[in-house]
Amino acid sequence: METVNIIYRPYKNIKRSVDSLSCEHLPLMKVNSSILIFLISQKMGWINTNFEIFDNDKTFKYYFNTGRPYLRFLLEYYTEVYIKWLKSGGSPSDIIHKYEDSYEAHKNECALSDKWTTMLSVNHRLLLLKNDYVWYKRKFLKYRMVNVDNLKAYESDGRPKAISIKEMNGILDLRTKNVGSKV
Repeated sequence: METVNIIYRPYKNIKRSVDSLSCEHLPLMKVNSSILIFLISQKMGWINTNFEIFDNDKTFKYYFNTGRPYLRFLLEYYTEVYIKWLKSGGSPSDIIHKYEDSYEAHKNECALSDKWTTMLSVNHRLLLLKNDYVWYKRKFLKYRMVNVDNLKAYESDGRPKAISIKEMNGILDLRTKNVGSKV
């Protein structure tokens, strides 16, 4: 089943994920994150409404987390999107402030950390590249560039040699010191 309310997170870091969003995806992410916050609050019984909840939606299932929702991360995501939205000339229409109070009242029912993995981030990057290749190629390219000090160590007779996963992780670990955070 196709997900209804996708929240694009091409990186584990939420701020970095939002910074990479295109102007076309920004309003969609603002709406989708606010809908998910609303639906999770309804499902947890924190607000009394009678809207249809998409129980089979993959994104809803992930953030609902079988009754221990990742609401803190959704609120952080929404806040980052909202700030970027205002900076890009969007109209101020914050409707989430009441859910922040609800989160504070029910903080002990929510998960403290989320299980977002690098593989999920890579899948979201691929989805975004499929949607708007030119924009996202430019956004993601700088984080794929690797400066290798000793290139000869990775060559055999002038040709690139096969590199093990362990060696590649070593290169990526060196790269993250220059970039600032892991892929």
